[in-house]
Amino acid sequence: MGTLKNGSKYTFATIAPAILGHNFRNMVLEGELSYRLAARTYPVDTTAAAVAAYLPEGISHDQTTYTYYLFRSEDSGSDLMIASEWIRTDSIQESLDTYQDIRIHGASQKDIAIIKNILGLAGFSTVSVLST
Repeated sequence: MGTLKNGSKYTFATIAPAILGHNFRNMVLEGELSYRLAARTYPVDTTAAAVAAYLPEGISHDQTTYTYYLFRSEDSGSDLMIASEWIRTDSIQESLDTYQDIRIHGASQKDIAIIKNILGLAGFSTVSVLST
């Protein structure tokens, strides 16, 4: 896995979605921890045992050798501790803040909440509205 940068925002999927969750979006890397530090606060041994069957061939089953990442969800504020080996490397994308100007003709003030809810369901939690 390439080097991830502290403070950067990432989107990624895991190798064991039923256990770890599937797609993580807008996850800000807060830090990188060793096994010793990660195990002090998070149940990494229990999680490693549950995920072991999903590890790709050639990946060590020794969780004490893994690098652990602490992410914070930009959307919910919740933390995620995950080993680098549990992230699908082909799914990692650095998220860059971009803005799209979308105009909806015929929408009224009453429609704004509905439109924001629909965008929220699609994963867009930060939406600004400019009515003209």
